[in-house]
Amino acid sequence: MKQPLLKNVSLANRIQFSRHWKSSLQLMVRAILAIAIITVILMGYVWSRLLYLQSQTKLLALSNENRRLEQDIYQLKLKLATIKQPARLDHLAKERWNLQIPSASQIIVLEESAQ
Repeated sequence: MKQPLLKNVSLANRIQFSRHWKSSLQLMVRAILAIAIITVILMGYVWSRLLYLQSQTKLLALSNENRRLEQDIYQLKLKLATIKQPARLDHLAKERWNLQIPSASQIIVLEESAQ
């Protein structure tokens, strides 16, 4: 009669071990799933942060280029104003191209043709 009792105890231990194993396995699966979900969320956050930093870097580069171009425009406007000065043009006309102010007899006024 002792043997059936041992068989029942052994069977009971196996059933208890099986239940414990199943609950441990379910717990492990839930933990792995939770870790996977957290990993995906963190990867999404890191990815969005990376995109944000890249856009900030591009924005800074474009801002610097804009500032440089505005300085170039300012310098070109200054150079144009210097080139267009009447005194400078008069000096160039007299010195470089030997031009003179025309006398009254050299001026010819053309009348507009009526069409």
